[in-house]
Amino acid sequence: MSMQRFISTLLGGRLRVVLIASFALVAALTVGLNTIVVSRVLEDYLAGAMDERVARDMDLAEAFYQLKLDEVAAVGHRMVQDPRVIQNLQAAFQGQAEAIQIIDQEISRKITVPTLGGTHLIVVLNTEGNISVGQVLSSEGQLSPLITQGNWRQLPIVAEVLSTGKEQAATEIIPAEFLAQVGLDRQAYISLIETPKAAPEPFDPREGTAGLAITGVYPLQDEDGQVIGVVLAAYLFNNDFTLVDRIKEVAGVDTVTVFFGDLRVSTNVMTKEGKRAVGTRVSQEVYDVVLKQGRDYVGRAFVVKEWFITRYVPLRDHQGQVVGSLYVGARVSAFERLVHTFNNRVALIALICIVLAGVIAVPIARFITRPIAELVEANRRLAQGDMTVRVQAYGNGELAVLGRSFNSMVETLHQTQQELLHKEKLASMGQLAAGVAHEINNPLGTILLFSDVMYKEAPEDDPRRDDLKMIINEATRCKNIVADLLNFARQQEVL
Repeated sequence: MSMQRFISTLLGGRLRVVLIASFALVAALTVGLNTIVVSRVLEDYLAGAMDERVARDMDLAEAFYQLKLDEVAAVGHRMVQDPRVIQNLQAAFQGQAEAIQIIDQEISRKITVPTLGGTHLIVVLNTEGNISVGQVLSSEGQLSPLITQGNWRQLPIVAEVLSTGKEQAATEIIPAEFLAQVGLDRQAYISLIETPKAAPEPFDPREGTAGLAITGVYPLQDEDGQVIGVVLAAYLFNNDFTLVDRIKEVAGVDTVTVFFGDLRVSTNVMTKEGKRAVGTRVSQEVYDVVLKQGRDYVGRAFVVKEWFITRYVPLRDHQGQVVGSLYVGARVSAFERLVHTFNNRVALIALICIVLAGVIAVPIARFITRPIAELVEANRRLAQGDMTVRVQAYGNGELAVLGRSFNSMVETLHQTQQELLHKEKLASMGQLAAGVAHEINNPLGTILLFSDVMYKEAPEDDPRRDDLKMIINEATRCKNIVADLLNFARQQEVL
């Protein structure tokens, strides 16, 4: 109802105001509709662009992840192909210190390559899975003391390579008991943090104690091709941020995370306190898709404390089992700020266009309504009796036709008025004549009657008869004139 009242008030106002308001309203509706359409189209475009960006980020993250896997594989291959390692292998298995020292030197040379970076482990195992020699390189670039104790036979990937003689490289779960043998159990330990929207229970009960590592196991063979041991090379993700930070810095990815199960073990996602969100867990929605179903997750997801546009891909071990996931994401708030900024600018442009339309509408409305205003003024003067008023009529448009029609109407009205005045004069004369005739007719009839009587009674030789005859004739003549006046008065009454 309020809109109807507004329209009624608008249409009932002065024409110039109505035209200006109408132009502004049409401009507002048109610009407003275009603004909404453009905003929605651009919002969809930006959403698609954000999805494409996150997809590109995931491609880059996977490329860096594969590059790290290749780096670990390259270290392992160099170890099993190194002549000095092969020559001193049997002696090292027998515990000879010199052979162990030579192999340790080769491990140190290969593990301290500047391009590696991060927490790396290289151990040489015999066929029983016992560690003959090994080294750990910390993320700070420090080498651990020589490792010569421990048994990794029960690690599934080691057991498979020892039994098949075929190398394996994948993302593996390394239980805490194995990490303790090489001094990495403390680094692997992560306290689980209560996380909103996370699953009720962890995906893997070993989360928080076991480690997730890119692991390559490569067979060592003698001259006859028999497997006499293996080299295990690994890059541990737990509390190591070298890879995720490298992906962020080099590839320009907003946030990157490596999950062991549903637990963040390496990430550059930050908590509200400004700390890395290590120990937080993935949302239930992602948990169900990536970890339970083994499928990629694409879309919005709640990450620690806010919403992100995300992609998750499952990480699998050498047996094809899902052991974690790789995540990249961009903050939804950044996208929303971009959309909000654009919408504000579009709204500002729309407002400027509407104001300009209103400003331009003023002279246009004045130009359109000027002939109408002249007609209104001419009608006012005409109503006051000015029959000389005329309006200018240029062109062949409707207003020009209206102006000419008005002029013609005034001319006709003037002629009619003159005719009415003339007829009023005639009617007045008729009334006057009728009055005069009525007043004359009575005495004239008496004169005519008595003169006729006297004429008839006068003797033939009476000299007055001629005078009476003249009186009768003139009285009769006057009576005819009076009759004509009465007939004229009756005609004017009819008119």
